[in-house]
Amino acid sequence: MGVKIVMTENNFTTKEMINRVMKDIEKLFEKLDQIQKDLATRPTRQEIYGWIIAGISIATLITVLM
Repeated sequence: MGVKIVMTENNFTTKEMINRVMKDIEKLFEKLDQIQKDLATRPTRQEIYGWIIAGISIATLITVLM
C-alpha cells in the first residue's frame, strides 16, 4: 500500500498555484461586478409594465377626447 504521486506536465509551486487561483478569482469578481452593473441599469419588469400601462392610458385618453 504505497502512496502514488501523479506528476503532470505543469508542476507548479504552492505560491504559483495560489497566484493562478487568485487571478482566476479576480476575473470572477470582475465578471460579477459587470453582471451587477448590467442588472442595475436594466429596467425591471414592473417598470416596463408601468410604461406600457401609461402608454395605453394616454392613448385611451386621446381617443376619448377626440
